[in-house]
Amino acid sequence: MKKLPVDKTRLRQIWNKYALIVVGNIVFFLLLYFISYRPQNADNRASEFLNMAQTAQSKGFNEAAMVLYRKVIEDYPQTRANDLAVDLLASLKNNLKETPVAEPVCDTSCDEIDIEEMLRKGPPLYLATYLANHYNAVPADRAKLRELIFRYLGVALNTEGISLAALRTETEFQNEIFAAEFFQIRPICIFESDWLYDNFSVTNGNFYSWHNANLVMTVSQGDQTVSKTLRVEKLEPDETVDLLEFRVKKGGGVVSCQVEVTSQQGRITRVQEM
Repeated sequence: MKKLPVDKTRLRQIWNKYALIVVGNIVFFLLLYFISYRPQNADNRASEFLNMAQTAQSKGFNEAAMVLYRKVIEDYPQTRANDLAVDLLASLKNNLKETPVAEPVCDTSCDEIDIEEMLRKGPPLYLATYLANHYNAVPADRAKLRELIFRYLGVALNTEGISLAALRTETEFQNEIFAAEFFQIRPICIFESDWLYDNFSVTNGNFYSWHNANLVMTVSQGDQTVSKTLRVEKLEPDETVDLLEFRVKKGGGVVSCQVEVTSQQGRITRVQEM
């Protein structure tokens, strides 16, 4: 097989023309990865744990949130997330002391499972109301019970076909505290640290969907404020939608995230500090 002639002059010209561009791009992206993205940076890891703690707190998992706040405080003392974790942990402890506790609607007779009542209501709704009666029996288990009640109410709504209005009328959820705990619209502001501008999104923290929802998010730090409005036809439980970008300044103070939700299921304005 005859070899094709190689024009060394032509190869040298191509190398001189394009080599610097190729090498420059490789160096640029390497610097972008190791300097801008910083996968092993302590600030990034602390921000991730702080975000997890705030998400857990927003969903009512206060014990888990306190563990994560303490991890940020103990393991990342020199990061910008540390001071905020100290403030949020103290605030969470104060809120838990001041939070009113709902009284159960029945006594120890609720410990017995009523088969006829279960068949009448359906297992998901019966178990949700059964757990609601034991919600404050063991404070340490409250977060787990809350999650289970949310799941059973979701099954009752989406699988058994029981309307949201009917769920609200159950005796166990007539208590004002329980009504706010399980049925009030609960938007969760999610913060994700990025290189230049940080990302803010909102998650549906309820067991039911929001229909024809108008979302208004306002993020502020110091004298800087950014707002964004978005309308969504339907937002499923635990579904997240991106809303805006905001440049969080190190040492610029607490970031306030206000989310206003107006939907067929109701209206609420909620503020989170992060």
